[in-house]
Amino acid sequence: MGQIFEHLDKALKEYSSGDFYPMVLEAKKEYTILTGQINDDDDDYENRVNAFNDWYILQYIVPEFGSSVIEEYARKHALTDDLCKTLFHFNHSLFQYGGENFKKIKVIKDYLHHGHKLTLSNESPAPGLLKGDLFTGRLLDYKGERFLLTGLCILPKEMGSRLVSEACKVQRAGNKEFETNFLMKLEYFQTKWTRYSHLPPERIFQFME
Repeated sequence: MGQIFEHLDKALKEYSSGDFYPMVLEAKKEYTILTGQINDDDDDYENRVNAFNDWYILQYIVPEFGSSVIEEYARKHALTDDLCKTLFHFNHSLFQYGGENFKKIKVIKDYLHHGHKLTLSNESPAPGLLKGDLFTGRLLDYKGERFLLTGLCILPKEMGSRLVSEACKVQRAGNKEFETNFLMKLEYFQTKWTRYSHLPPERIFQFME
């Protein structure tokens, strides 16, 4: 799996510096509109910066390319079909961390895709996660092993039932764009709640009926 993370790191470095620096600035503007402004003194700042990096590499459609950064990187560097399959078909979802099972294997539940329980590779990072945590993130599957990327947005546990209920509605719609919009909206709500943490989260996490 090391080569997957190596390619992600290389793609980020290649497409966020030099001639591509203005491109990443435009992407940051769009991301801020979608998810709100994060500050470097926020408790989850590192996770949220990583979440931007993951979104930028995997999901941001670059106008000059008409494709994502990772797709352009894969084309330019002639990545193998196995690598492309893993990098292009990631799982962006609302997850819950279940801790370790009796075999000491990390488990997560995927609420946007039929509520399936999924096991993670022993090498998979789980930055800052405690058992029961709800979070948005991206999961890669490479040769039967699953790995979380480090760009996570951890959500308030007390909103669990409402968020799961909304995820079920989104799942039934069966629309990938609808899923992505829902997940980005959750990040936006979390950013807003960080600014207004004196309010109960149900005042912030409001969904259209």
